[in-house]
Amino acid sequence: MAQANILVVEDEGIVALDIQNRLRRQGYTPIGRASSGMEALALVKEHRPDLVLMDIRIQGDMDGIETAQKIQETYDIPVVYLTAHTDEQTVQRAKVTDPYGYLIKPFEEHELQITIEIALYKHQMEQALRQQTRQLEQILHTVPEGVLLLDPDNHILSSNRMAKQHLRVLAGAGAEGPLRYLGSHTIEELAARSNLSTFWQEIAVEEDARSCIYEVSVRPILMAKAAKGALGKPGWVVVTRDVTEIREIQKRVHQQERLAGIGQLAAGIAHDFNNLIASITLAVEAVQMTQDGLSERNAKRLSLILEEGKRASQLIRQIMDFSRKSTVEKHPVNLVSVLEELRRILEHTLPEHISIEVEYDGCDYTLDGDAAQLTQALLNLSLNSRDAMPNGGTLRFEVQGVCLKTYDEKPLPEMDSGNWLQLTVTDTGTGIPEEIVPHVFEPFFTTKGPTKGTGLGLAQVYGIVKQHGGHVDIESQPGTGTKFTVYLPSSAAIPDKAEIVKDDVPVENNRGQDDTILLVEDNPSLRATMSELLCLLDYTIIEATNGREALELMTQHQSDVKLVITDLIMPGQEGMATIGELRGRWAELPILAISGGGRVSALDLLPVARSLGANATLPKPISAERLFEVVDRLAG
Repeated sequence: MAQANILVVEDEGIVALDIQNRLRRQGYTPIGRASSGMEALALVKEHRPDLVLMDIRIQGDMDGIETAQKIQETYDIPVVYLTAHTDEQTVQRAKVTDPYGYLIKPFEEHELQITIEIALYKHQMEQALRQQTRQLEQILHTVPEGVLLLDPDNHILSSNRMAKQHLRVLAGAGAEGPLRYLGSHTIEELAARSNLSTFWQEIAVEEDARSCIYEVSVRPILMAKAAKGALGKPGWVVVTRDVTEIREIQKRVHQQERLAGIGQLAAGIAHDFNNLIASITLAVEAVQMTQDGLSERNAKRLSLILEEGKRASQLIRQIMDFSRKSTVEKHPVNLVSVLEELRRILEHTLPEHISIEVEYDGCDYTLDGDAAQLTQALLNLSLNSRDAMPNGGTLRFEVQGVCLKTYDEKPLPEMDSGNWLQLTVTDTGTGIPEEIVPHVFEPFFTTKGPTKGTGLGLAQVYGIVKQHGGHVDIESQPGTGTKFTVYLPSSAAIPDKAEIVKDDVPVENNRGQDDTILLVEDNPSLRATMSELLCLLDYTIIEATNGREALELMTQHQSDVKLVITDLIMPGQEGMATIGELRGRWAELPILAISGGGRVSALDLLPVARSLGANATLPKPISAERLFEVVDRLAG
């Protein structure tokens, strides 16, 4: 290691000069000579030599050993002792300072060179090792897992920051001495279970009344056979990671998938019921319109059937809302206006012992939404809170704007960054048990008894919020009340009028006058009932059961047909393709698309039908009044 700068600390002038000459011959650079400890410290501070040759007995109040200690406390500079004294006491004192060499005077020149080279090389290797250790520590302190090294007796040899945080929960804040337990499991038990097939062991612990879940791996420190034989039993490497949030996300995803599956099933059932109910209600309306001589008793019976049919339609609507298959017409909506209208309704419907509070800041509360649907969702939440406060309490609504940046922590893991409206609905009621909370949004789930609720209210809330691109969360504990938090995407700009679905044919009140309508519907009873009703308007009806049949009939009667009414979900050629072909061949032909949802949402189907050329759309079930209104408009 030629060119190294070396300081000589020696109070004998001739000896110091001789050492400096030897250093020059060997290619080193003497940077000076100190005869006392104070001089040595001053020269080290000024020149920062690569090595110090230190005589032990020097002038002044400090001997060489004390001077070496002070150098080591401040500087990373190796020290080699030069001394004529080899007594046990001196040697023991010198060892405490961890010297890089110990030369006994007198010494040969080659002894000096070898000692210096070894000292410089050792120091260089120690510096490299310290650098690697620092880098390893930096890596360990930045990883999200906790990492600990234990000796064979389970004493902690080293740990990173995350491990220290985890141990406060897993082993107790005041854990000292050997690490015997993580949670309720011993280190040895965890090590025995951490084999290749089950690397991670899951541990659940309670912290501040909150359940935390950790994954832990305990493995023996890998050692070479020779080292194991020399050092004996190896220690342990313990790796910990907090998976509480991951498990919560997984639970929410599982719940979302389960609700989606239930929604698909419910939508299919609702689609079939829509057709049945539509057939029943339209048939009753047809009888009411055609039978003038009905007795009062029979007229009341028909009215009762019609009213019950409408109630059944409302239940189906709730199912469709949950499964996100109902039609939502979005307009610019001010959420505060919806809340104020809801407050007016609640003030006339809630018991006097329930107070209502509404609070909001100065944010822009505009969103693209269906005001009626949003009101229905909030009304359902309000009625749920009312039932939870039989002895009175407070129902509180609070709205605020939330701007989430990409790097912000999201209130719910499934939320995206952007502008949101946060609406909380809080009550001071009885609360909900923990085991019930995951099921509250499931359709037909209720704790109110078979005669006190359908179990569709909160399911409808869930579906409406999802249809608006939002999210809903619930927090509740028995005895402390319940808080629902709804997040809806905020709209800073008013949407284009093209986004608002409107019937684009002027209203006219002309009746059929024997004009022809092509009715395309695969459900026989609904097709027959609609046909009978339309005949009451003096239309001539041609019936088809699928799209292919409709196109054939249209080709035969194209000069007579004034309007096509087509379902969108049918066997064979579906309504979408039928609309496309009709519009391609008969550009001016009015088309009315109808749908009850099913395996594809009416929310998705009806706007697409309009984009393909349908002049108007109607969701099932259809009232006779609404059907007459649209048919008059299109065929008149």
